[in-house]
Amino acid sequence: MGVNLGGLSLSEAKSYIEKIGENRKFKLMLLNGEREFSWKEVGLGVDVEDILRQAYGIGRKGWTGVWREAWICLKEGIKLDVRIKVEDKRKWENFLSLLRKSVNKPARDARPIVEGGKVVGIMPAESGYGVDEEKLLRILTEGRNGYMEIPMKALLPRIREEDLEGMELLSEFSTSLRRSSRERIENIRKAVSAIDGTLLKPEEKFSFNEIVGPRVSERGYKIAPVMVRGELVPGVGGGVCQVSTTLYNAVLLAGLNAERRSHHARPVKYVSPGR
Repeated sequence: MGVNLGGLSLSEAKSYIEKIGENRKFKLMLLNGEREFSWKEVGLGVDVEDILRQAYGIGRKGWTGVWREAWICLKEGIKLDVRIKVEDKRKWENFLSLLRKSVNKPARDARPIVEGGKVVGIMPAESGYGVDEEKLLRILTEGRNGYMEIPMKALLPRIREEDLEGMELLSEFSTSLRRSSRERIENIRKAVSAIDGTLLKPEEKFSFNEIVGPRVSERGYKIAPVMVRGELVPGVGGGVCQVSTTLYNAVLLAGLNAERRSHHARPVKYVSPGR
């Protein structure tokens, strides 16, 4: 990085190196145009302790090493390996999330086309593309400045047309969203999108909670009525239980085995008691 640490104490060198990392910047081309980022903004920083460890070790490797390194220092200086690391994982993940939203095109899985209770065709799969996050981190940790191309990689679909050949509709079930609030419908839509298109292989198990994930505001879930000890109260993710209930009934009609399930604290209006 072209920084002379000669003659500095450890504390002085540490302060000097930390300030260098704060000023490093790079530019990327996003969909809305070119944007500049600082290392600090995306959670990157110089591994100060590693540099100091290297610098402190110079001249402390036995008599032969001392004279050799002293001669090199006088003639041209000794270059140290600078390692860049992720200092703030939250900032780095937020940065990657921004890139995904800006430049990624998700792959599209093949999916059955259902009409009149029958599978009448298959919508073909389609590959996508996205940020090569490992390569991006490797490029940035090499200490590059200025404008750089975002490294990309192909995103392949999980389900292809051949995976769905011979598929038949075993069952279907629906429940009404009448009188549901906008927030409740948004929660339901989010949960449905998580399980939509899931392909289970023979003997494979499906967990609703694992697939849908935590119902928290950080993941976009809204406040809507939830049932707590038999009473409806405002809570994050209200309405998702209707998704699991609807799916559960489709599973029963298909003759599949539900190994574990939990009932509501009291009967709900969108399914009959016991369902």
